[in-house]
Amino acid sequence: MKILPLLSMLITLPLVAANPVDTFRGLSSKIIQFGNLNFLGLSDQTVILSLMRILIWLLTFTLFFAVTSNEHIIKIFNRKYATVISLVLATIVALFFADNLLLLVGGGAAAIVAFILIGGPVVAVGYLLWKIPGHDHEEHAGHVFLKLCLCVFLLWILGAIKFHLLQLGG
Repeated sequence: MKILPLLSMLITLPLVAANPVDTFRGLSSKIIQFGNLNFLGLSDQTVILSLMRILIWLLTFTLFFAVTSNEHIIKIFNRKYATVISLVLATIVALFFADNLLLLVGGGAAAIVAFILIGGPVVAVGYLLWKIPGHDHEEHAGHVFLKLCLCVFLLWILGAIKFHLLQLGG
């Protein structure tokens, strides 16, 4: 009966020596490394291409399944056959899609997202500058000051964009 306390003390002894700060610091780096997929030992381009192939597979399966399982569009398939046909076609599309074309699609999508993220605030501030006094309101010093602040903000956004583009361009 004396072995149980001795065994439990030997099992819990390493827990007392643990440093929680170092453990959490190491845990956060492990989570980030897992998110980057560095543990696979693959290059960044391979990881991006694999992720894009999975996303292309999901997109094509969804589209093919929506079209083939809809009874109003194609009446010859039931749901089981539509699933099998969609799985096969999506797999073929994902496997035989060229790497260069995947990278081109990814670059185009990134350009569209960047245009929206950069152009959205610029267009919104321009719209505010156009519409601030309102239809029935007279413009006064507060409106002029607000417009001046918006112009400075817009100038700052464009300056930051220029700075980062010059750093990227060399």
